[in-house]
Amino acid sequence: QGDEKKRAVVMGDSAPIIKYVTCDLRERAPMPIKSVKLIVDKATLDAITHRQSGNAASDARRVLNEAVKMLSDDGKLLSISLPNDNTFEKYCTHPSLTPITATRRIVRRIAGQPKPVNVYIRKFKLALRR
Repeated sequence: QGDEKKRAVVMGDSAPIIKYVTCDLRERAPMPIKSVKLIVDKATLDAITHRQSGNAASDARRVLNEAVKMLSDDGKLLSISLPNDNTFEKYCTHPSLTPITATRRIVRRIAGQPKPVNVYIRKFKLALRR
Protein backbone atom coordinates (compact mmCIF):
# COMPACT_ATOMS: atom_id res chain seq x y z
CA GLN A 1 0.00 0.00 0.00
CA GLY A 2 2.76 2.49 0.91
CA ASP A 3 4.64 1.97 -2.36
CA GLU A 4 1.48 2.54 -4.39
CA LYS A 5 0.87 5.85 -2.60
CA LYS A 6 4.46 6.94 -3.31
CA ARG A 7 4.07 5.98 -6.98
CA ALA A 8 0.86 8.00 -7.25
CA VAL A 9 2.52 11.06 -5.72
CA VAL A 10 5.59 10.86 -7.97
CA MET A 11 4.02 9.70 -11.22
CA GLY A 12 0.35 10.56 -10.92
CA ASP A 13 -2.65 8.27 -10.59
CA SER A 14 -2.60 7.31 -14.26
CA ALA A 15 0.95 5.89 -14.16
CA PRO A 16 1.14 2.20 -15.12
CA ILE A 17 1.58 -0.28 -12.33
CA ILE A 18 4.69 -2.40 -12.68
CA LYS A 19 4.61 -5.85 -11.18
CA TYR A 20 7.77 -7.94 -11.07
CA VAL A 21 7.25 -11.69 -11.13
CA THR A 22 10.03 -14.24 -10.97
CA CYS A 23 8.96 -17.65 -12.22
CA ASP A 24 9.91 -20.77 -14.10
CA LEU A 25 7.93 -20.67 -17.33
CA ARG A 26 8.47 -24.36 -17.89
CA GLU A 27 5.62 -24.58 -15.39
CA ARG A 28 2.21 -22.94 -15.74
CA ALA A 29 2.12 -19.22 -16.50
CA PRO A 30 1.83 -17.25 -13.25
CA MET A 31 -0.22 -14.43 -14.78
CA PRO A 32 -3.62 -14.44 -16.52
CA ILE A 33 -3.80 -14.98 -20.27
CA LYS A 34 -3.18 -11.81 -22.36
CA SER A 35 -2.44 -9.72 -19.25
CA VAL A 36 1.26 -8.85 -19.60
CA LYS A 37 2.72 -6.02 -21.69
CA LEU A 38 6.40 -6.92 -21.25
CA ILE A 39 8.27 -10.11 -20.42
CA VAL A 40 12.01 -9.88 -19.85
CA ASP A 41 13.87 -13.15 -20.24
CA LYS A 42 17.26 -12.95 -18.59
CA ALA A 43 19.05 -16.28 -18.39
CA THR A 44 16.10 -18.68 -18.67
CA LEU A 45 16.69 -19.41 -22.34
CA ASP A 46 20.45 -19.28 -21.66
CA ALA A 47 20.20 -22.10 -19.16
CA ILE A 48 18.03 -24.15 -21.49
CA THR A 49 20.08 -23.68 -24.67
CA HIS A 50 23.38 -24.17 -22.86
CA ARG A 51 22.49 -27.86 -22.43
CA GLN A 52 21.84 -28.30 -26.17
CA SER A 53 20.70 -31.84 -25.47
CA GLY A 54 18.09 -33.78 -23.57
CA ASN A 55 15.00 -31.67 -23.05
CA ALA A 56 16.46 -28.37 -24.28
CA ALA A 57 14.15 -27.99 -27.29
CA SER A 58 10.98 -29.02 -25.44
CA ASP A 59 11.86 -26.84 -22.40
CA ALA A 60 12.45 -23.81 -24.64
CA ARG A 61 9.17 -24.48 -26.45
CA ARG A 62 7.28 -24.70 -23.11
CA VAL A 63 8.81 -21.41 -21.89
CA LEU A 64 7.87 -19.60 -25.11
CA ASN A 65 4.37 -21.13 -25.18
CA GLU A 66 3.68 -19.83 -21.66
CA ALA A 67 5.16 -16.41 -22.48
CA VAL A 68 2.95 -16.13 -25.58
CA LYS A 69 -0.13 -17.02 -23.52
CA MET A 70 0.57 -14.23 -21.00
CA LEU A 71 1.40 -11.47 -23.51
CA SER A 72 -1.33 -8.96 -24.28
CA ASP A 73 -1.99 -8.31 -27.95
CA ASP A 74 0.44 -5.38 -27.87
CA GLY A 75 2.87 -7.17 -25.52
CA LYS A 76 6.61 -7.58 -26.08
CA LEU A 77 9.22 -10.19 -25.17
CA LEU A 78 12.74 -8.95 -24.49
CA SER A 79 15.38 -11.68 -24.43
CA ILE A 80 18.84 -10.92 -23.05
CA SER A 81 20.97 -13.98 -23.61
CA LEU A 82 24.36 -15.43 -24.47
CA PRO A 83 23.47 -17.88 -27.28
CA ASN A 84 24.35 -16.74 -30.79
CA ASP A 85 21.67 -16.50 -33.47
CA ASN A 86 22.19 -20.07 -34.75
CA THR A 87 21.70 -21.60 -31.30
CA PHE A 88 18.84 -19.25 -30.47
CA GLU A 89 17.03 -20.02 -33.73
CA LYS A 90 17.52 -23.77 -33.26
CA TYR A 91 15.91 -23.84 -29.82
CA CYS A 92 13.97 -20.62 -29.30
CA THR A 93 11.79 -19.82 -32.29
CA HIS A 94 8.02 -19.61 -31.93
CA PRO A 95 5.43 -19.12 -34.70
CA SER A 96 3.59 -16.46 -32.66
CA LEU A 97 6.66 -14.28 -32.07
CA THR A 98 7.99 -11.85 -34.66
CA PRO A 99 11.30 -9.99 -34.25
CA ILE A 100 10.85 -6.23 -33.84
CA THR A 101 14.48 -5.34 -34.48
CA ALA A 102 17.60 -7.15 -35.59
CA THR A 103 19.55 -8.94 -32.89
CA ARG A 104 21.84 -6.52 -31.09
CA ARG A 105 25.21 -7.83 -29.91
CA ILE A 106 27.13 -6.18 -27.12
CA VAL A 107 30.39 -7.32 -25.54
CA ARG A 108 30.51 -7.44 -21.75
CA ARG A 109 32.73 -8.72 -19.00
CA ILE A 110 30.88 -11.23 -16.85
CA ALA A 111 32.06 -12.32 -13.42
CA GLY A 112 33.85 -15.65 -13.59
CA GLN A 113 34.58 -15.40 -17.31
CA PRO A 114 38.28 -15.02 -18.27
CA LYS A 115 37.52 -12.77 -21.24
CA PRO A 116 34.61 -10.62 -22.47
CA VAL A 117 31.56 -12.44 -23.86
CA ASN A 118 28.95 -11.59 -26.44
CA VAL A 119 25.53 -10.75 -25.05
CA TYR A 120 22.60 -10.76 -27.48
CA ILE A 121 19.49 -8.61 -27.10
CA ARG A 122 16.40 -9.65 -29.02
CA LYS A 123 13.00 -7.92 -29.08
CA PHE A 124 9.83 -9.69 -30.19
CA LYS A 125 6.16 -8.84 -30.57
CA LEU A 126 3.22 -11.13 -31.10
CA ALA A 127 2.26 -12.04 -34.63
CA LEU A 128 -1.45 -11.57 -35.27
CA ARG A 129 -3.47 -13.99 -33.17
CA ARG A 130 -5.97 -16.17 -34.93
